[in-house]
Amino acid sequence: MRTLERIWWRRRESRRRRALLSPLLLGEALFRMGAGIRGALHRAGILRAARAGLPVISVGGLVVGGSGKTPAVLAIAARLAAAGRTAAVLSRGYGARRSDARVVSDGKSVLLGAAEGGDEPVLLARRLGVPVLCGPRRALLAPRAAAMGADVLLLDDGFQHRGLARDLDVVVLDAANPMGNGHCLPRGPAREPLSALRRAGLVWLSRVDQADGAELDRLRELARRHTGRAPVESRHAPTEVLDGPMAHALGTGSLAGRRVLLVSGVARPEGFRRTVEALGASVVAERAYADHHPFTDLELAEALATADVEGCEAVVMTEKDAVRLSAEQARHDKLRVLRIEAEVVAGEESLREALAGVLGRAGRGGTSSPTSTVADAFLRTLARSRRLARTAGALVAWLAWALRIRRRTVMENLALAFPERSEAERRGIARATYRHLGRAAPEFLLAPALGREELDRLFVYQGWERFEEARARGRGVIACTGHLGNFELLAAAHNLKGVPVTMITRRMGRMGANDAWRRARARAGVEELVVRKGETLKAAVRALRQGRVLGYVIDQNQPRHRAVFPTFFGVPAATSPAPAILALRTGAAVIFIAAIALADGRHRVVIEGPLTVPRSGDRERDVLAFMQDLNDRLERMVRAHPDQWYWLHRRWKTRPAQAGGSED
Repeated sequence: MRTLERIWWRRRESRRRRALLSPLLLGEALFRMGAGIRGALHRAGILRAARAGLPVISVGGLVVGGSGKTPAVLAIAARLAAAGRTAAVLSRGYGARRSDARVVSDGKSVLLGAAEGGDEPVLLARRLGVPVLCGPRRALLAPRAAAMGADVLLLDDGFQHRGLARDLDVVVLDAANPMGNGHCLPRGPAREPLSALRRAGLVWLSRVDQADGAELDRLRELARRHTGRAPVESRHAPTEVLDGPMAHALGTGSLAGRRVLLVSGVARPEGFRRTVEALGASVVAERAYADHHPFTDLELAEALATADVEGCEAVVMTEKDAVRLSAEQARHDKLRVLRIEAEVVAGEESLREALAGVLGRAGRGGTSSPTSTVADAFLRTLARSRRLARTAGALVAWLAWALRIRRRTVMENLALAFPERSEAERRGIARATYRHLGRAAPEFLLAPALGREELDRLFVYQGWERFEEARARGRGVIACTGHLGNFELLAAAHNLKGVPVTMITRRMGRMGANDAWRRARARAGVEELVVRKGETLKAAVRALRQGRVLGYVIDQNQPRHRAVFPTFFGVPAATSPAPAILALRTGAAVIFIAAIALADGRHRVVIEGPLTVPRSGDRERDVLAFMQDLNDRLERMVRAHPDQWYWLHRRWKTRPAQAGGSED
């Protein structure tokens, strides 16, 4: 194994080692700069991703090798097959002599060996029996895969390959050692920092059985913060021990009590060793080479000779290593091949929801057709308009910050919510909030120009079945949200699903700007009932009895005489009790819903519920407890995405009477 790779994966370094490696910091800075520029060009739309006309799922990582991507690809492919889908794998084909576009497998036969196709593509082809194609430009491979009958594409190690648009980015992290020494190439193994998880749709934590508990909890929180989903958690489970040619299964118990020598050409050999030891084998010696290393006859002969000298009964290698052996090399009777699969131990629901979201979007028009071609052309035109609108929005946001528009309110709110953070940290959140609002407003105003298919691509749902369960009760639905993400787009998202949302608002005296915004809401599919003061509750009851969905923004400040005071960030916040009162009066189902803006321009819609109002007999206490639960759910989302909450409004303006606060 190369010395540099060993250095990369040391999580703690001495001062002397850090000093010796300091010249690499310049290379790391240049690498980070290049990656940052490339990311900015993609976000600005200057570098564009091609669309395949098929649903695309990318499985990738943040570091070079060793995170467990291949077992994750195998696991996802198995679930796609169980769903009746025909997947094709598109890979770069690292470690192969060839770098041109090529077909490793047509789904029936494996056409290339590891030397030409790459070890991981050949392994996937042998295990999955699906089309596997390799090449540097995977957008060019997609039409060939579709011609072979594929209806969904899996990008192997595709997180940094942004030339092909994807519907889901799965990022795999080794929970036992996710980022090595924490540095980017060439100083460390990282291709991107952890902040790149903002682009991910799902985080997959591998080797959780080998991880430190505190580190695992940190990674779980990180995954939820960036994706809005609990991560998938798996362990590397040995499922079979095979002979050298991989023709006969010998059983995982065949290594128990045996003295063995390990030969590996993988990025993280220590994980391989722990897995073999867990089978009861005694590891006497190891021969660890660089990832994708092609074993020579001399190297293999030396390992076998050492095994004889040390009294080893077997020479064990991974399945990925074994596919690189020639037929003659594989024949030695001491060779054993360990087959490993990703056994999901937690997060199966997150994985199922993520895959269902991708396949569901595809079923509504994601496949190639004349219609989708026209839609794609429309999307490209609209994307240019969105980029212009976002640029204008960013300029307005910058001006609002520079002119200190409501900046004092923002900083006061942040100090109240995050007293433990430094002034610089709160200031960073504040600036990011203005930038977010600068992007959100143009997005909402452009929403009416989007058709169903285009809107469908912008929204990724987590928990849609919970809304369906609430609606199935037949007494209307109360959808509670907050000033989080692009909350104005939530109603448009539901309208996309064929479920128009009704918002009940009070008539205001000065209607200019409000009328303009209401017209924009109407164009986006939002139904508003404008009622007179005192008639709001009656109108809501009528709407629910008609089976409608009522949208409530629960973090809007209320006058003291109409409010209850649950805490929000530990501070009493005047909140309308209407959702709880309506649920008790009508039997309507209540859900919590929030939309989080993702780095790729899409929005993740998270749905929780249906929620039940307590019925202890003390109505006032039950209403307060229910509104506290809703506020707690919103607070968790805001803590995970603080830059996406509307800190400009005076959430804590009205204080309880005993606190001596203002009335409204």
